[in-house]
Amino acid sequence: MSPADLNTEEAQHDAMLARPEEISLANGAAGTLLLQAHLYGLAPTAARRARIAETIEVLVAAVQSRDLPVTLWTGLVGILYAFEYAHAVDPALLPSPVAAFVADIDELLAGYVARRDASLGFDLITGLAGIGTYALMRSDGGAARELYRTVESVLAEQSESAAAGRVWRTAGRFLGPLAPAESRKHGHVDLGVAHGLPGVVLLLAGALRHGLATGDTTRYLREGAAALVALRGEPVDGACYPYYSSQRGGSRLAWCYGDLSVGFALHAAGAALSDPALGETAHVLVAERLAQPDESFGLADHALCHGHAGVLHLVGKMARERAEPVYLRRMAAWRAAIADGAQPLAGHTGLLEGSGGVLLALQDGVARGRHHWDVCLCMGF
Repeated sequence: MSPADLNTEEAQHDAMLARPEEISLANGAAGTLLLQAHLYGLAPTAARRARIAETIEVLVAAVQSRDLPVTLWTGLVGILYAFEYAHAVDPALLPSPVAAFVADIDELLAGYVARRDASLGFDLITGLAGIGTYALMRSDGGAARELYRTVESVLAEQSESAAAGRVWRTAGRFLGPLAPAESRKHGHVDLGVAHGLPGVVLLLAGALRHGLATGDTTRYLREGAAALVALRGEPVDGACYPYYSSQRGGSRLAWCYGDLSVGFALHAAGAALSDPALGETAHVLVAERLAQPDESFGLADHALCHGHAGVLHLVGKMARERAEPVYLRRMAAWRAAIADGAQPLAGHTGLLEGSGGVLLALQDGVARGRHHWDVCLCMGF
């Protein structure tokens, strides 16, 4: 199957059925359900409803038969997230036994977070921030507030005060063998949405924006954003933010890491805090980065995570507030690159690194408040 063949919802569904073992939000059936439900919300059809029902059956079978990690992008929380998004699009899409299962698991999930398991980090992909995004998607307001409150409480315990604010440090046990010895020993402040401080800032901003905040959320958000601003360095290869705090060097342009990743987090924080100065800082950072040469971007493919679709999606959101000429110019070029298909996705159909995410980004529609599909990426702003 060629990359071009994957760019239809029917092909996405067929590819999902061909890989029943892959059920994650990142690269499997949960991500496919997210795409299907979003397209159904744009234009409901009987065929789309049938595909959604079949995908839900695949996911229910996986939940019943497999021991899944409690994570957003790779495990059970991602499946719950996809169920809740389908429910937000149309409650009738989610069979009543599945809806009951989602409700029953609320207390168990909050209890798991409250136990402060040492294997649970703070990040968006596999940690607390990811579980927090599920709280934002949860349709039961009381359950959403309780789960978010628990997540924020444990996040606060994992944070540390810094000279300019508050940071979340990635402990050495969560780093791979290629990380510098100093980082593996003492940890470091990760500067990407996917695994670091910007992801926590975005979660806090989402909670404040959408009515799930606690009495401490505003303070944590303000301190986290201040620390993020203070971690900016001198530009290297066009980028002011490296991948992590102890690194000396630039970073690519992407959703997951880099100046756009940080800039969007600051943009969301500024909006949630009604802080125009913080918003201005975000726009200046992003505009300056987008003014750099194409070769400094390192866009390897079209994917949401580190390709054209992800940067198109984030810049498009910022352009709704301020249509900077450089935003519009870059967005047009990235749309053309995706349409040209010159950088295929090697047959991947997943949401995070495959054609499913590209389809979602290109078909993005009217936001549904805190139930927009991209809460899992950047909190729906």
